[in-house]
Amino acid sequence: MRYAVKVFYLGDYYYGYQRQPNVPTVEGTIINALKKAGYITDVKTSNFASATRTDRYVSALGNCFAFNTKKDLIITQLNHFLPHNNSIICWAKSTVDEDFSPRFAKLKKYWYFLSRNYINEKQLSINDIKKVCKKFEGTHDFRLFSKFNEKDTIRSIDKINLIENQDSLILEFIGQSFLWQQIRRIISYTLSFPFLPEQFQNTEELLRENSINHLPLKPASPHHLLFVEHYYENLNWKVNQTTLKKILSYSMFQTFELDSKYARFKKQWSFFKDMIEEN
Repeated sequence: MRYAVKVFYLGDYYYGYQRQPNVPTVEGTIINALKKAGYITDVKTSNFASATRTDRYVSALGNCFAFNTKKDLIITQLNHFLPHNNSIICWAKSTVDEDFSPRFAKLKKYWYFLSRNYINEKQLSINDIKKVCKKFEGTHDFRLFSKFNEKDTIRSIDKINLIENQDSLILEFIGQSFLWQQIRRIISYTLSFPFLPEQFQNTEELLRENSINHLPLKPASPHHLLFVEHYYENLNWKVNQTTLKKILSYSMFQTFELDSKYARFKKQWSFFKDMIEEN
């Protein structure tokens, strides 16, 4: 049997998602837990695969991994073998076809958190932030807004939304795939836009293939980036409601100055709305 699993984790505790030798990573910790719980013996025979590889300090609410096993998967049992500090928590599962790869999601969603205090200190306009972000929607060449190691830098962003709360703003990015550091570099550009030289304020020109060679901006901090979820068609997710509610009230959201009340933010998650029910 093959399972797909949704997993929450705190990026501050790990050296990124992808497994590496001699340092703690999210993926490496998950694999060790699966072995200790008796679900797999090794990565190869279980056809273990992960969906999105997030950078160090980037957290996730609903990243996804998949594996083959002969045992029925019990989410609470798997969580017992994960770190007791709750830095990694699995909260949903779905049986999938043997050829299912979590990498091929129809859509991905990210949130970037900004405090109102930061916006006010920088004297930034919410309307201006919206206007700049909208220019990145659609299909463009994001070469200047990614780390220079990609051959194909053409990507499509379906939607960039701005979710407002009393103390915080969330910039929400939805698309099928994103380049390395793409979202963090778009955030950096958007927040710096009023202070950029005029030659860098023509966003449309910067998104063309034959644009300038370099944009002198560093990516925004990874600490405020959250990978929210993947959207896969025709999967029947079984959600552990108790575990999910625990995650949504977790201190990480308070660190981001986000009101994490379950009912208020349920309606913001279009992909979640059909599977999360109030008790």
